[in-house]
Amino acid sequence: MSRLDDIDFYLEDDSENYDENFNEKLLSLVKYRITKKDYIHHQITPFSYDFAFVTSFGDRKQNKKENLNAPFDIKIHDHLQLIFISDYENQKIKVFNLAGKYKYDINTINKPRGIAIDFTNDTLVGVDDANVISRYSITGKILEKHSNLGLYNPKGIFVYPTNQQLYVTDTENHKVKVFDKNCKLLFTFGKHGSQDGEFIFPSRLEMTSNGNLAISDLYNYRIQLFDPCGKFLSSFGGTDVFSLPSGICVDKRNDNYIVSDYGADTIRVFNKDGKKIKSFNGGNLYKFKKPNAICLDKYGHLYISEWEGGRIQILR
Repeated sequence: MSRLDDIDFYLEDDSENYDENFNEKLLSLVKYRITKKDYIHHQITPFSYDFAFVTSFGDRKQNKKENLNAPFDIKIHDHLQLIFISDYENQKIKVFNLAGKYKYDINTINKPRGIAIDFTNDTLVGVDDANVISRYSITGKILEKHSNLGLYNPKGIFVYPTNQQLYVTDTENHKVKVFDKNCKLLFTFGKHGSQDGEFIFPSRLEMTSNGNLAISDLYNYRIQLFDPCGKFLSSFGGTDVFSLPSGICVDKRNDNYIVSDYGADTIRVFNKDGKKIKSFNGGNLYKFKKPNAICLDKYGHLYISEWEGGRIQILR
């Protein structure tokens, strides 16, 4: 077990895979004291949105097994302290620990796109370039695959936690399809258009703390909010705000929205009412290269998947 000097904080209990460089970077950047008690009880100071760079991993320029080539989506299993990344061109889901240390690969049936974690049974569910929904064990065994679902280039998928229903952005059909856990279609919502509740290429989706769904609407340049039955609630954004809003995550501690603006190579933060708080492009040193997916871990670290950069950046 390694330990940060002057700070009682353990990031990872796997001594074989512990990353000392990550420790040093994290220690040099945090602007508050984290105690061991805070870590155990997950009461770390709320994410400040100062966007300090911590580390990056998966750069395709290096010829290693942990390299990423067009990472499409990213999800975190906080309890297992694992990161799952759908690596489109490598046709794999790559698995890392929270420090960015490579663990193993999951070979996928087709080129993977959106992925989600079903926490009720610790499985992975994903959509791919062949319009198939597949389910995998955490260790990579293929459990199910479902085709002929009427999907056309789906990009995002979300598992609703109370009933395991699958919400899929049917991107080029400009709607959202909702399936039960066995992939039986339950209902759809949305259609092509720019009115409230309509879509032009819906991309990613995430749940708010009150159980509603936030969906990025690419070519309407906005985020739309719906209840679980598909009823439109509100939206925010526009061409003066977004270039191409792609990835979205919700900070459950305050319902702030963090959006990766793919077209502007920028991360944007909004409060729960859709008012912009700040934007950040990574600066000259860590400039984002087509950020297409984004997520937060429960410790307040922000993970950004870069399609063109072929890497994951971690910010705090």
